[in-house]
Amino acid sequence: MADIANMPGVKDVIDNIALEPVSMFDDGLRARAARAIYRDPVLSKYAVDPAHPIRIIVANGHVTLYGAVDSKMDKEIAGIRANQLAGAFSVDNKLEVAR
Repeated sequence: MADIANMPGVKDVIDNIALEPVSMFDDGLRARAARAIYRDPVLSKYAVDPAHPIRIIVANGHVTLYGAVDSKMDKEIAGIRANQLAGAFSVDNKLEVAR
């Protein structure tokens, strides 16, 4: 982080990285979410493009989706698939539609 803070043009660096304790429940939920999302025929294209994946974060049973998708329909389908997961307490769909 010190290297980044000293780069020309950088005014401030905010360290918001958190390391969550390993939870078998969260890990299993994340794996199920990935399968549900990436096995969907409409969303499978995001699994093969490492530059544009749908990022799935699970913390204490709460699922958050991050990244950029091609259309509003893709965002909605990803949210639907995540909301169908048994054991997920909540789903926060923070996917953005690329312009």
